[in-house]
Amino acid sequence: MLITEQFGAAVRFTTVLTNARIGVGTPINNSKCGECEECKKICPAEAVRGYNWDINLERDTFFKALLCRDKIIERGKKLKLEEGMCGLCIYICPWTQKYLKNIED
Repeated sequence: MLITEQFGAAVRFTTVLTNARIGVGTPINNSKCGECEECKKICPAEAVRGYNWDINLERDTFFKALLCRDKIIERGKKLKLEEGMCGLCIYICPWTQKYLKNIED
């Protein structure tokens, strides 16, 4: 999950194939989360490990994606859905909340 100062976790990635010249921004190599652990506290799968991301860390050090996936599948089955979803970590992120508050104003 990418957390940005502008949008929090309310971002989605997609792929666009092009030969157009596109400018690039400044790389983000370290987490901006600081001491915050809201996503860790709310995660029903305990997939968020409580470590801040940085470019040198393996994903499983700070986020156990398979635990997240398995909990999503389990929750979906309880609701009789073919596919489950969660998104609590995205919702609870203070950066996301700041963004949502700004678009509501």
